[in-house]
Amino acid sequence: MNHRSVFYCLAILAVLLSACSTAMTPTATPTAAPTLPDPLPGMLAPDLSLEKLADGVFVIQHAYPWQANSLVVRMANGEILLVDTPYTPEATQLLLDWVKEAFDGVKITAIVTGYHADNLGGIPALLDAGIAVYGSDLTADFAVSRLEHQREMMVDLLVPGKEDAFISAYQEMTFSAPDHTFRLDEGLTLMFGTEEVQVIYPGFTQSEDKVVVYFPKRKGLFGGCAILSGDRVGNSIDADMKAWPESLKTLLNLELDWAVPGHGEGRDPELIAHTIEILEKH
Repeated sequence: MNHRSVFYCLAILAVLLSACSTAMTPTATPTAAPTLPDPLPGMLAPDLSLEKLADGVFVIQHAYPWQANSLVVRMANGEILLVDTPYTPEATQLLLDWVKEAFDGVKITAIVTGYHADNLGGIPALLDAGIAVYGSDLTADFAVSRLEHQREMMVDLLVPGKEDAFISAYQEMTFSAPDHTFRLDEGLTLMFGTEEVQVIYPGFTQSEDKVVVYFPKRKGLFGGCAILSGDRVGNSIDADMKAWPESLKTLLNLELDWAVPGHGEGRDPELIAHTIEILEKH
């Protein structure tokens, strides 16, 4: 073998040894698990959809037949907080199935903001799943004592001949009370690790028992049916029209980046002032 051949063989051997050395070098072990992206929003059923509002915050929209909003929030400790349910246990079960799959079976807690069907109609599905449901003492009372009133109220809002299926459903609908209650006038504070959630009673609004849910760390508010998105008042059968705008004025000093109404697409904190204006013109 001549000198040139030896040189080429040594060069090739050096390259091979270098490659083997690189491949066998252990990679650094990460000190923390990577942050997983939020699951993509979408349709759970033709009448049940999800909208991503912010990191870990999803608005659930259920049409039965009126569109109504609920909220799913992934809290600082990884648990899930559900604020209000879809109208029915069946739709609520679809939502629970999505939450459990998307967030790997984490603990779920629920808050309901009032006794109307668009607040707590899905409670039976929550209780069957062993989920703690928080609501005011008045909401728990009304869920039972005003059952017939609520049935009649919902049916009166529907159009015979056009919405007969919904009329039949509401005539037979039953409601369950939250299993964890608090005094309405005292409100409630829940902690999820280091993250605080405040349930606030602003005063008499769309009904006597309505509360709102404030997320100080996220600067977010679920206003529910106390806050309007459109230019119509909507269902005011249980409302105190004089007290309602005055009650909402107590929320104007909250630090907010977003606010979710009980119905509609608006998410702007200005919805509080908008609602006050609509009500004062009513």
